[in-house]
Amino acid sequence: MSAKYDLVFSLGNACSCSLALRKAGLQYASFPFDWMIRGPFSLRVETLLDGFPSWPGRLYDLELMPGKSNTEHLMCHDRKTDLLFPHDFPLDKTIAEAYDGVVAKYRRRIDRLLRLLSTAKRVLAVYVELPGLPETSALELNNGLAQLRRGYPGVQMELLYFFHVPDVTFHDRQNVCLGDGVRKISFDFKERRDGAFLYGADPELVAAAIRAAGIRVRDYRTAEERRAYRQARMADLMRRMGAKNWWQLFVNRLEYRICRHFAKRLARKGVTLKL
Repeated sequence: MSAKYDLVFSLGNACSCSLALRKAGLQYASFPFDWMIRGPFSLRVETLLDGFPSWPGRLYDLELMPGKSNTEHLMCHDRKTDLLFPHDFPLDKTIAEAYDGVVAKYRRRIDRLLRLLSTAKRVLAVYVELPGLPETSALELNNGLAQLRRGYPGVQMELLYFFHVPDVTFHDRQNVCLGDGVRKISFDFKERRDGAFLYGADPELVAAAIRAAGIRVRDYRTAEERRAYRQARMADLMRRMGAKNWWQLFVNRLEYRICRHFAKRLARKGVTLKL
């Protein structure tokens, strides 16, 4: 599957799928399937081909689930599709109060994905099964890809599927072909950090497997989107470095690099210095 694509996007099922694609340098923008969980693979394919009707669900179909997600948002459940939205509805608002803003956000993501699909020649969809859930059959995966190809006849569409297998290391992962344009990578990629979601996937491990597969993507962003991305990255860097302006950022980064240099020298002498 080593190739360069015009577009690589997440079909779910784990939120970590989008995180992994970003860490692997393959996703530059948000798409509609990035931050939701549950729902079968076939539902996601049908939703994409239908143009996302009533997305992310009609207001009267949405309900709050007990508890909250790791990002301090309420867990919202769509009774009609069984999809869960763990990253969209803030704690300080009701579903009705937040609904219009969530719909507008998803409309932007939907329009972006459909626009890119309409101009792409080669596309890779990535689907990461939540650890602990049953495996999606090869038949369902191949049927879903066949539907996508019929829906986008001018696009060379391919599918990469990740399935969690306990105790199979990254080094011993399996990479097998399940059909024309469908590949499965399976190993133990469950998230094990403290406080992790019960069925969470480790985006670092998934990203490493994606990079090892040799997948690349062209930069599909407009000049305005690239500029906004650089500004956001710089703002995030200034925040993490505690800088209020460019000069302070330069000084803080210089101090940090000097400290790292001396920490490494001390480490070679057996002295540990925490930064």
